[in-house]
Amino acid sequence: MAEATCTNCGETVVFEATLATPVATVTCPACGADFEVYGAGVGGAETILVPESHAASGTPLEGTILLGSEGLAEPEVPVKIRGFLTREDVPSGDADFRLRTGTTVVGREQGAIRVDDAAVSARHFQVEERGSEFFLKDLDSSNGTFLNGHRVRSAKLRSGDRITAGGTTFAFSVRELIPM
Repeated sequence: MAEATCTNCGETVVFEATLATPVATVTCPACGADFEVYGAGVGGAETILVPESHAASGTPLEGTILLGSEGLAEPEVPVKIRGFLTREDVPSGDADFRLRTGTTVVGREQGAIRVDDAAVSARHFQVEERGSEFFLKDLDSSNGTFLNGHRVRSAKLRSGDRITAGGTTFAFSVRELIPM
């Protein structure tokens, strides 16, 4: 069940909304006005309530009422698995890097993640996403890439692993993100 406020008389209107209800037509029990509720079945989204006659006219939606999603069903949206590298030697606000889809390169001079560390090669290592799995590969760095303290050329990553390049250590994590 969802609630909205009638734009005609201000009365609370209770109506059923499911995820399959992108638009619901409701009638105010107090004044009898018909309204369309846009986004009624989209959990987490704003719901816009406008008079049906106004929606049909195609005029701009000035003066409409935005309602929260209280009372709407939780969306069953697919989650996306994303990999993250978190630097352990810098303040937390500057430390979290979401890995790109495909391959993310980490290096001193080149790559999506750049590290100001003289012991890190220009292109030091990469993390490759393959479906929901992630793989670490050293890019022929001068000082090597270490996974949980062991030098590696390539390895499968697990959430919680520590990757060290030069004097910089990253924590690898996997998180579920709900698409917006």
